[in-house]
Amino acid sequence: MIGENDVNIKKLIVCLCVSGYALFCVHATDVTVENYGAKRYQSAVVAWAGKMIGIPYVEGGLTDKGLDCSGLVFRVYMKALGISLPRIVTDLADYGRNSGKVLLPGDLLFFDTEDKGSPTHVAIYVGKNRFIHAASAGKKRGVIVSSLTEKYYYTRYLGAKRIIKEGWPKINITLDKSSKKMKVAKVLSPGTPIYFSLNTKGKKPEYFFFVVFKNNKQIISRTLKVYNRKSDSVVWFTPEKASYKVEIRDSKNKKRLTLEL
Repeated sequence: MIGENDVNIKKLIVCLCVSGYALFCVHATDVTVENYGAKRYQSAVVAWAGKMIGIPYVEGGLTDKGLDCSGLVFRVYMKALGISLPRIVTDLADYGRNSGKVLLPGDLLFFDTEDKGSPTHVAIYVGKNRFIHAASAGKKRGVIVSSLTEKYYYTRYLGAKRIIKEGWPKINITLDKSSKKMKVAKVLSPGTPIYFSLNTKGKKPEYFFFVVFKNNKQIISRTLKVYNRKSDSVVWFTPEKASYKVEIRDSKNKKRLTLEL
């Protein structure tokens, strides 16, 4: 039976080592590391897939002007999680872990739509037997919602792969007025995405610059607007084997926090 499993989210508090994650340098009590459960990532993927509904089918497409089936998967996972997946259906079929009989939102579904005996079409499972995909033929073309209960699809269904892992790390940051330098240990794992959530103790919306350095070379710079203590989040890309540093600067470009990862 196809269904969804709830994933409990276990928080890791400052300087408490749990599941291999640890946070050192207790001078700042406003940074915590959390085991960011798979369910939130699943929700992000489903939400971004939903935003693509209605985009026309274009072979090789990767924009709002047109997407093909693997282009949809590539774009959704890049937007939702910052992950760069293979661009070809057959390569996607070799990626990730087998989902088995229990499907979860965000799983990639593979179909043989050309009677080749191998995957020729890919879709994103969104729950309750439904999936979002870029259809190239049929009554409806483009990015649409379909069901595994439809004869055309369940007779051509080959299996599913799971990209989203449980327990990806998330760093929660609450800024105060002082500048701090911290070291976060055992958080980065090559091949495992990392997520940052930023909030402030201030009462008014503030702008911040989120800057990432890899081996002392700047690779990412994003502007975040934090609304009245409500967090603004950024999904970071999948890290490689390297030395990383994150700087958070205010609107005047003053360093408010430096994290050495």
